[in-house]
Amino acid sequence: VSVGISIEKNRIVVFLEDVSSYAIKKIKKEVIDSPMVIFEEMHEVKDLSYIIVDSIDNDNLLTRSTAKTNIHLGSAITLSGAEYSATGSVGFRAMKGNEHGFITAAHVVPINGLTVYSNSKACGTSVATTRGPKAEAAFIKVNYNNFYPTNVAQWTKFATF
Repeated sequence: VSVGISIEKNRIVVFLEDVSSYAIKKIKKEVIDSPMVIFEEMHEVKDLSYIIVDSIDNDNLLTRSTAKTNIHLGSAITLSGAEYSATGSVGFRAMKGNEHGFITAAHVVPINGLTVYSNSKACGTSVATTRGPKAEAAFIKVNYNNFYPTNVAQWTKFATF
């Protein structure tokens, strides 16, 4: 149903409707069998129209929630162009120096200089991409005047710390 990162457990979490040993064995065989991947049951998804404002910067919540479009962990992103077209998701928010943004998979955003879209709106540009044996990630610098990467998960609405 969904995939996410558990910062507390330092693991990738795969959320399944069916958490039977058969379903888990099938995923391990067909996708990946790693101790870094854990499996959990996906609970009922609640109404997503309510957006929880980011929990980190409490000084300016009203301004932040009304002036910027929140980009939540796990929310969909897209690339669209002559050479690259892909759909992926926001991994987690991050900073590169003083630049605000988020991390996503480099197989979704394979090179620097690509425009990334959230809800069909250009939200940022890839500025650092690595694809190697130890890491596969892309940093997306967001247009911080209009978008705000949150620490809140898109589906569960839980905040990470």
